[in-house]
Formats: sequence, structure tokens, C-alpha cells
Amino acid sequence: MYTHKLFEDILDRVDAVSVADVQRVTRAYLGERNRTVGWFVPEGVGGPGGESPGLATMPAVRPYAYVSPGAPHRYAQGGLSAEPAALKLQRDVLPNGIAIVGHESTTSPSVVLRTSLKAGSIFDPPDKAGLAAFTARMQQRGTSRHTFQQLNELTDSIGATLSVEGLTQISQVSLRCLREDFDRMVEVLAEMLREPTFPDDEIEKLRGQVLTVLREQATDTHATAKRLFYELAYPKDHPYHHWRLGDEATVSSFQRDDLVDFYRRYGQPGGLSVAVAGAVPFTEAVDRLRAVLGDWQSTEPPVSIQAPPAPRPQGVMRRNVAIPGKTQSDIVMGLPAISRKSPDYYALSFADLVLGGLGLMGRLGEVVRDQQGLAYHVSCSLESVLGPGAWEVHAGVNPRSVDDAIQSILTQIRLIQDQPIKDDELMDGKSYLTGILPLALETNGGVARTIQQIELYDLGLDYLERYPKIIDALTKAEIQAAAKRYFSAEDLVIVVAGP
Repeated sequence: MYTHKLFEDILDRVDAVSVADVQRVTRAYLGERNRTVGWFVPEGVGGPGGESPGLATMPAVRPYAYVSPGAPHRYAQGGLSAEPAALKLQRDVLPNGIAIVGHESTTSPSVVLRTSLKAGSIFDPPDKAGLAAFTARMQQRGTSRHTFQQLNELTDSIGATLSVEGLTQISQVSLRCLREDFDRMVEVLAEMLREPTFPDDEIEKLRGQVLTVLREQATDTHATAKRLFYELAYPKDHPYHHWRLGDEATVSSFQRDDLVDFYRRYGQPGGLSVAVAGAVPFTEAVDRLRAVLGDWQSTEPPVSIQAPPAPRPQGVMRRNVAIPGKTQSDIVMGLPAISRKSPDYYALSFADLVLGGLGLMGRLGEVVRDQQGLAYHVSCSLESVLGPGAWEVHAGVNPRSVDDAIQSILTQIRLIQDQPIKDDELMDGKSYLTGILPLALETNGGVARTIQQIELYDLGLDYLERYPKIIDALTKAEIQAAAKRYFSAEDLVIVVAGP
């Protein structure tokens, strides 16, 4: 029975567990008789109206299945292949420059709408880090027609959700509601975009919340390491240098006039795009948005989301940050890499996947964590932004294992640069990248998020049709060349935060 004394002797009890104990419980509970296996088979691919190979013939262990475009079979390489994602995307642009992209789906009575406004943290004034994120959140805290409380009561009364967030490149509004409430929620959206009032009392409430988050992050090893990584990896005058939320000094300095001036400059219809997905016809969605936003006119010149190049670190730049009372160290290491629109993006993201994302955290997870036991978790990521997005390796380790873990990670970076990836890594990576996209499009929220990215990065309305071919065309040589060009084990920033 669990009591308040659960943790008093937990370390002693864990230490008492033997190999025999582990074997005993696995034999008792992890056998085939206790196993439940389920397969999701979409309609048209072995489902109703299609041929299914049957559960008995499905593979027991292979996690992905991949079939090259044009292959004459549905089942290959030991599993079920993914059908190409198919959405009927439509796009329209209002006379004031607002771009609307949408997809109608009748599988659900809900509608999801996501806006992208070119008002992200890259536009923060040099001495006002965090202003964009703060301003975005204040849009929901009062309009000329509704107070913050009234907006919350309105959305709660109809079961809708509404949120605003300031990101690096954009600020975004996310809206979800039922089809019959779409017109009303679009009116609320228009209020937030066109008529935010930034009331003083709500500014103080939000300031207190943001300061609390910043103080909590200052005692978090991962957040501390990541923040310092960006400060070291990018020059002081680079928009990716500062923390998106700002710091205690800048947040404490914000005045209402700062928010008003920022939004007057960047809250313009020419910098807005809207992604809508769900049970509303596209033409109807456009008409409704035109009715509430069509007469909104820009009063400032247009802006573009751009970030200048960032110099590659010269040699290894390492910093250690001590946070008292912690039992784990977090490592963040990497360097500025490439833009989402770079022609090398797909090859580099594939290398990143193999190194730290495929299966249970790729090669890093297999070697550094599983084989060597040097990390609790380890993975890597390639940031998708316009401009030199960061490539980062993240690891949580025992403080005594920091140096060994870093050296092991560096070894894996060199290997993926010096040697082509394996055939099974190429096949599994392609299976994963092409197979995960249809899963991301199973909900209206996933569709709206994908449409938003297509518009933001100007990928084209046929992107979903072209994407499998882009991935299928990647070669081991291209992937290795991208890793060799953009990864580094010699020129990078390493930050360690821990006890």
C-alpha cells in the first residue's frame, strides 16, 4: 500500500532488486499469454474493400514498413506500407494580403483553425527580449468587446478551445470548435487580432506568471543548458541568441506602451496566414474570414521572416553551470545549422533521425544509453526555422558520467560523418518519415498544423504528394555529405548544467 512514507526507503528497496527478481517477474508477466496485439488497418489498405494479410502473417518485431512509390505491392519488407497522404488543399488570398489555406473533412463535426502572424521573437527589440511572446499572450486577455473572463466564459459555454502563443518566427492563435460554432469563434478571433486592449491589470497578472516560469527554468538543468547554448551558439545581435520568453529584467521592464507599439508594428493583415481544417467548406470559411477580416488594412510596411547567417563555432566552446541540489546533469551540444528551406534540409534531417531519433533514439540511444549505460536519455534534433536553425544533441546523465557521455556522443557524430549509413537504417528511416505523415493527418488538428507549415515555408499545395518522392530519392551518399558538411565533433558548443 502506498503511503506518505513511500520514498523514505525506496533507494534501499531498488538496490535490493536482483537479476533473479527481474527474470522472475518478466517470466510471470511478459509472456505471450499476457500479450494483446492490435493492428490499425486503414480503409482501402487491407481494410474494408481491401485485402488483409491477416494477423498471423504480420511481422512480430519490425517497427516500420516501406514501399517505394510505384511498387506493385502493398505489403513489403515485412509489413504494411503507408499510402501516400492525400488532402485536397485550397488557397485564397484576401485583397489585404491575408492568405487562407484549407481542407474540408466530414469525418468529424469539429473545425480547427490556426493563424500565423509574422510577429515572433525574432522581431524583439534588442533590449526587450520576450516582448513578442508576452504581447501574443496578452491578445487573449481582453479586447474592445470582451474581458479576459468573458472570453473564457464564452469559449467554455460552447466547449471551444482558444489559445495564443508567441513563437520564434510567428505568433499563433489556435482555435478548435464544433461546426455550428465556427462563425461565432471566427468573430472572437477577429477581435483578438484587430482589437486587443492590453489591460494593465492583466499585464501584471501575466508578468507574475512569466516571472515564475523563468525562475523555475533557472533551477531546471535542461532549460538552463538549452538557454546558455543559444546564447553561446549565436552572436549577441542575432535574433536566435536570446531566450524566447526573455529574462527577469526584460519582463519586469515591459510597459503597456511597449506592447501597443510592438503590435501596431507587427500585427498587420499582410503578415497573417490562416490554416483551417474540418467540417466547414473552404469557400464558406473564406467568406466568413473575409467578412470579419477583409476590411482590415495594414498601416505599416510588410515584414519578412529572415534571420542572418550565424558563424560556426571555432573549436569546442564548453561551459559548465552549477545548479545546487540537483542529482542529474543535462548536456546540450551542437551548432547553428541550416534553414528549413535549404535544399540540404531533407538529407540533414535524415542524418539527424538516424543519429538520434530512429527507433529508441537512434544510434545515440543504442550506444550511449543502452550499450554503454552513460545516459538516462539521449537524442538529437534539427530545428525547422527560416535562417540557421540549431542542430542539438540532448542528454541527461549521471554527473559522474558527463565526460564519458560527451566523448561517446562525439564518436557517434564522427561515425555518421565518416561512414555511409547502413541499408537497414536507410530503409527504416524512409519507412518512418513516409509512414508518420499519414498519422499526423488523421485529426483536424494535425491537418491544420501541417497546412500551417506548408504555408509558412512556401512548400506548395502539392507538397504532400511530392513528399514521399523527396524522401525516397535520398541516397546514403547525400545523407553522409550533409552530415559531414553541417554536423561537427570539433567545432561546436557544449553546455553542461548540473550539481
